[in-house]
Amino acid sequence: METAEGRIQEGTGPLVDTLPFSEAEFRRRLDNTRRAMAARDLAAFISFTPENIYYLTGHDTPGYYFYQACVVTPDRPPINVLRRIETTNTLGRTWSRLAVGYEDRQDPVEATLGLLHELGVSGRMVGAEADAWFVSPKRYLQLQQGV
Repeated sequence: METAEGRIQEGTGPLVDTLPFSEAEFRRRLDNTRRAMAARDLAAFISFTPENIYYLTGHDTPGYYFYQACVVTPDRPPINVLRRIETTNTLGRTWSRLAVGYEDRQDPVEATLGLLHELGVSGRMVGAEADAWFVSPKRYLQLQQGV
């Protein structure tokens, strides 16, 4: 699937490490998130905080000081948007195993907006964490205006 900044990549083969929680636990967490989305009539939800991305996918990285996001929709596994150098971490070590990578010279918000467009949620109600340390007000507004 093509996006503005890249392609949705999917991990294949065995995981590099054992998941920190069972698949059933990750599904329970995703179901809870989707119920909250449905109650708010959201077509998608974007998480930016490392702890919530870990909660939803198992993605764990010391690189959280760069832009990263996890996009959740009602009908597919969560997709992480992160630096291209980090995609192997998501592809080989997370439950969802889906990623869109951006190069350091590229705008990560454009990568996120491209993904939202490809998922068919542009122009619809998209929820996002407003209390995230690593998303500046400028980037948050850019996302808000781009959706």
